Amino acid sequence: MPYKDKQQQLQYWRDYRKKNRPKIALQEIARRENRRPAWDLYQRKYRETHKAKTSEYHKVYYHGHKPEKRAYGRVYKRLRRMKKLYGASPTHEANKKFITAVRSSPKVKCYYCAKEIPGIGAHIDHVFPICPRVFKDKRGDDSIGNLCVSCPDCNRRKSDLPIGIWIKQGQQILAL
Repeated sequence: MPYKDKQQQLQYWRDYRKKNRPKIALQEIARRENRRPAWDLYQRKYRETHKAKTSEYHKVYYHGHKPEKRAYGRVYKRLRRMKKLYGASPTHEANKKFITAVRSSPKVKCYYCAKEIPGIGAHIDHVFPICPRVFKDKRGDDSIGNLCVSCPDCNRRKSDLPIGIWIKQGQQILAL
């Protein structure tokens, strides 16, 4: 499609991308998967030839990101261990179904403020957080009963607070 006008060509491709977003996403995933072995080989060769440089980079990076690494370790170490021991659990499959159902619906309601939001923009929140700031003994889990749909604003405001404390702070509109 040779266009004489550059703006007309740009507009055509913008419209094409907007109309075919899922198709383009699948093509991108397939392209990455096809390139994955070559990319892994390239990275391995680079690390072997630049051992000192990569080890120095990792030391500096780890030192600057210790809190994130610790938080990642606390939350996901237990999940990795459970997956290793029990494999993919039925709750994991149920969670996947719940998340795909939410993402595929055109509109969903926020559990906390009852605002209608598009399913693709909804956040999946733990009602009782896995790693709470307060009441460390009252941890939630990854079961389907502990998950809810929330709008991005409510999810960010609630953060990792237990639902009882969040309600006391006056952040929630609906009574549960």
